Amino acid sequence: MNRLLLPFLFAIPLLAQTVAWDSSGNNLLNGDYRFREVTWRPSLADPTQLAEASGTYGIIHFDGINNYTVIAKQFSSVTNQTTDVGYSNTYAISQSGLGFIRRPNPSGGQIEGMISGDVFIGSSTEKQINNLFVATRIGNSPMTTAAFNQSYTLAAMDVHLPSLGQTRDVLFAIQGNGAGTLGSLSLTGQVAVDLSTTSQSITGSTYSFSGGVGLLNFNASAGATTLISGVKEMYVSPDGAFVFGGATNGWDIFVGLRTPTAPVAPTVFDYLYDQAAFEVFRSDSRSSFILDSYYGAFTPRGSALIGHQRILEAPVTDPFNYTYSDTVNLAANGIQTDFQGYRHLLSSDGRFRVGVGEQSIIGINVSMKAPVLTGSGVFLNQVGVVNAAGFTPYTVGISPGEVITLFGTGIAETVSVDPTFPLTLNGLQVRINGILAPVYKTSAGEVSVVVPYNVTDGGQKVAAIQVFRNGVASNLITAYLNIDTPALFTFSENGLGDAASRHPDFSLITPQNPARPGEIVLLFASGLGPTSPPVIAGTPAPSDVFSVTTSQIHVQIDGREAEIFYHGLAPTLGGLYQLNVRIPPETLPGEVFVQIVEPSTTTNQATLPIGLPLP
Repeated sequence: MNRLLLPFLFAIPLLAQTVAWDSSGNNLLNGDYRFREVTWRPSLADPTQLAEASGTYGIIHFDGINNYTVIAKQFSSVTNQTTDVGYSNTYAISQSGLGFIRRPNPSGGQIEGMISGDVFIGSSTEKQINNLFVATRIGNSPMTTAAFNQSYTLAAMDVHLPSLGQTRDVLFAIQGNGAGTLGSLSLTGQVAVDLSTTSQSITGSTYSFSGGVGLLNFNASAGATTLISGVKEMYVSPDGAFVFGGATNGWDIFVGLRTPTAPVAPTVFDYLYDQAAFEVFRSDSRSSFILDSYYGAFTPRGSALIGHQRILEAPVTDPFNYTYSDTVNLAANGIQTDFQGYRHLLSSDGRFRVGVGEQSIIGINVSMKAPVLTGSGVFLNQVGVVNAAGFTPYTVGISPGEVITLFGTGIAETVSVDPTFPLTLNGLQVRINGILAPVYKTSAGEVSVVVPYNVTDGGQKVAAIQVFRNGVASNLITAYLNIDTPALFTFSENGLGDAASRHPDFSLITPQNPARPGEIVLLFASGLGPTSPPVIAGTPAPSDVFSVTTSQIHVQIDGREAEIFYHGLAPTLGGLYQLNVRIPPETLPGEVFVQIVEPSTTTNQATLPIGLPLP
């Protein structure tokens, strides 16, 4: 079995301490920012009902070194009043812009987020808080009523207490005329309670600016099917490209950008994006609602993309990672739809994307291009840390036993591959939290290694990674450290398309030789976590005593639970996990998704061709 697998599997490019998060990017947050944060907390007794909601808005000052101060106001549903809010603490931002803003009160959590240019987005998923936080730097030339004379498209989300069923979202355009009036507005959105399309027409709406802060007065009264109404404060990025805000006496939020005036070229949507979202998902029962928020990233690749969301579902207290693949449908007017249930607008230059949920999701998603990082000498790209099987975005983090690929420049002089996973290859070593990682492949622009199983972090869930080329150290980067980060190897070698899988006779599963309902197939993965008995990372797994994963694993094929016969390291091979699963007999022919579910991660990325049942 394994002798037959070796040539094929190795043709796929496998791509004890307290550790602090990299703060070398703290200077990216420097100066005064206007922000808005909305928080919704469901009732523990009935999660479909909100127990509390709040909207916080004001100014946050970053010193560019380590400290920040907040002067703001907060409107709470508990008191139905606005109170002054002021506090200070520290923050840590890596060179990629990924990091967090710590709150002084531990129960207030910390805001995990990303900075790109003048905009910061994030949420507090790690502290059981469902929220969305958006901020932009205050520019030297404040927006004025006369200067606001372009079209903007806004993604808006709101809920009328107490039911999550009253959550509504809408994507619509407003046209500033430089004179303070918005003309007639035509809106189409949806309300969670029945997910039916709802339309609204508004006339007589106005706007004004004072001190750079805008007031949008939507001339409509709140109602059961009203998509937007009342007065909203609006904040504008220094270049005028990005806007956001909400009511001073509410917990709604809108985020928008300048409406493209010319066709949007697909080439502008070909970069790594950071994302954050706040949403209500309605289950198939049509009566149950789930509130969640997330941050993460995604990478478009032609007509497809690979994405990651770090999700907190209320009232569950533990967040989890969700990785996925999706199609890219980008129209010339900048509208982009996806399988995740969203309709987005992409800015003309591709820097920003905003969207609202459709189908079973009511929500708002904010995305922005991640910084492009370069460096001299031996350089590691902070956003270039990926699972070698799934090529999932850097926000996922890494896990012990996972084969990861690190991208950068000046890493090695020549291409070298060694399936024995030595600790030094081509003069190169990689340390993860100080421990040498077995190396599989090196080149000038990348290195693939296995994360040692004995990597520890003092409970900080942080991995510090550094490359040494002939003793010369690269920059140090950090990544989140998880228990598992599953992904399937694919024939495309980039995480997209059909899984690199085998029939029981070890022949390849292809569209011409598909898997059959009821058949047992072999799947190959990375990042399934610790095993028992344990092995040294990179060494051949034993064949006499199988080393099985200790985490509970589920595999779903086309949404149906698949029977698992083996889940562990591939015998006699290094750095590779194997899953032997039965295709559910009810599976219909066609290309279907294979989903792996572990305690802290779900991946729904690779596909599998299914044929007709065997006679």
